[in-house]
Amino acid sequence: MNHKLHHLLISFSVAAGLSVSAHATTLPVIDLDAAKEYMPLMVASDDPANWIAPLGLPFDGVAKLLLSRSDGNFGCSGSLLDGGAFLMTAAHCVTDDDGNNLLNSATISFQGGTVTTTSTEAFVFPTWDGHSLGNNDDIAILKLDTPVNSIPGFGLATGSPVLQPVLHAGYGLIGTGSTGATPGTFGTLHYGYNVYDAVWSGGSLAYDFDDGTAAHDVFCIIAGTCDAGLPFPNEAMIASGDSGGPSFVLEGGLFKLVGVHSFGATFGVGFGDIDNDLNSSFGEVGGDTYLLPHAAWIASITAVPEPETYLMLLAGLFAIGMFAQRRTNHHQA
Repeated sequence: MNHKLHHLLISFSVAAGLSVSAHATTLPVIDLDAAKEYMPLMVASDDPANWIAPLGLPFDGVAKLLLSRSDGNFGCSGSLLDGGAFLMTAAHCVTDDDGNNLLNSATISFQGGTVTTTSTEAFVFPTWDGHSLGNNDDIAILKLDTPVNSIPGFGLATGSPVLQPVLHAGYGLIGTGSTGATPGTFGTLHYGYNVYDAVWSGGSLAYDFDDGTAAHDVFCIIAGTCDAGLPFPNEAMIASGDSGGPSFVLEGGLFKLVGVHSFGATFGVGFGDIDNDLNSSFGEVGGDTYLLPHAAWIASITAVPEPETYLMLLAGLFAIGMFAQRRTNHHQA
């Protein structure tokens, strides 16, 4: 089976509308190795011009990263963490295919370039090997050379993210679901919505991108979980350049980080994809690194949460575990 890994970065596909179908009650567990092709990668269901992110929260804290690495120059996305001294992104943005940290420097900009800083120090999650996408460890934290205090940073979401709308953001390639991502369009912040309606076998959060037809409802085709996302044309998909960008949920009236954009995948024509190419078109699927299980590691780099925060983190992890256990029991029945 042909598995391609491209450490280029992500972009979206988008649309609004936040009503989730009630048909899905358990989360399917998807094997990434069954995909025809996958890669670390906002493409819209409709005109991407409708989904340019405005100034204001939460978009002010979403960063464009221009990365100078020992193997070349790359573009990614990221998000400012609480306190303003660190930035969250994807590990593959700063490493090679073996997980070696190649970062020389990063130029980081917010609010269309009105706020900028740099970084020369990246902390890569310890188990990241550079290529095992879907194992829920594709994250890195950049220490900012000059902290950003004029923009609010983000804390971690502590509730269960499953089967609720999430807000994606990133600077990656744009396009539509019918055509896929357009080369050369990296650099403008776009946003969109989707729903985590499956889990990759390694623990990463999964979502599909369809046009409302059964022929392109990937998780319905491969896992029997149908109509679990947002109604057409209300879903978005990441693309190259969106890697490292955030997925948000609202908790207590605040935007909180729940996932980091990691990769896109296709199972091919006959399994949902409209064109058999991995290009962020309808019928493809995405994967985000779920941040809650890594709260202790993130805190060890950035700050120490209050004791009550740990209790909320444990409650959120328990909820995710219950969804996965229910799915396992379903398959065993």
